[in-house]
Amino acid sequence: MNITISPLLQGHPLKESDLHYPNIRLNARWRVIVCRDGVQWILQHLHGPETGLKACWDGRSYCRTKEALLRCSRLHCGAIDPVAEAALAALPETIETFPSRLASSSLAFHVGAR
Repeated sequence: MNITISPLLQGHPLKESDLHYPNIRLNARWRVIVCRDGVQWILQHLHGPETGLKACWDGRSYCRTKEALLRCSRLHCGAIDPVAEAALAALPETIETFPSRLASSSLAFHVGAR
């Protein structure tokens, strides 16, 4: 599985809606992020480019358990990349047990195709 951990620019944190915010990319239009405070996973949908607007990610579901995140992903996302599915399956049961070094705003993760 392709998982990389990379520090965000100190003093220049990305917005959660930013195209380059660390994520698990589920497919071309959907991704999962850890919120800036590390208290929930956010399922996000890409909006914008088809309407000529600047592309940005909007939150669709806010989940504290892996069960809820998987349910919302299956309900809304359509086909999910197999690497991303494996990454979701490897998440802990709750966000509280997600490694704090990944959930912090100073470190980030990227999984799956871009």
